[in-house]
Amino acid sequence: MATVNRNQTTVGHNKCAGLEETRIAIAKGIERGDCVVEMEALGVPQRTINALEISEFKIITLEQLMNFRKEDLMTIQNVGVKALNQLFGALNRYHELDQILEEDNW
Repeated sequence: MATVNRNQTTVGHNKCAGLEETRIAIAKGIERGDCVVEMEALGVPQRTINALEISEFKIITLEQLMNFRKEDLMTIQNVGVKALNQLFGALNRYHELDQILEEDNW
């Protein structure tokens, strides 16, 4: 008989719950029309946000950002691996920004 490590199950469950929470928050952000500049609150540097906004793609909104593959984003001047990691890190924590925006009734 196999044994189940409850701690691993709990960690896995929390990770899935966090992922779902993030997906919901991003969907709500797209619906609200959130701008990428708001991701500065999650640690995305203004330099990266500026690079997205002035690029040939003119990425202003969260929805626009979510429509790009990382390979496409890497073609933007001043967006490298570090900037992508910061963007994806912020997206993974988007539920934190969602809570702030909802509290402020955006």
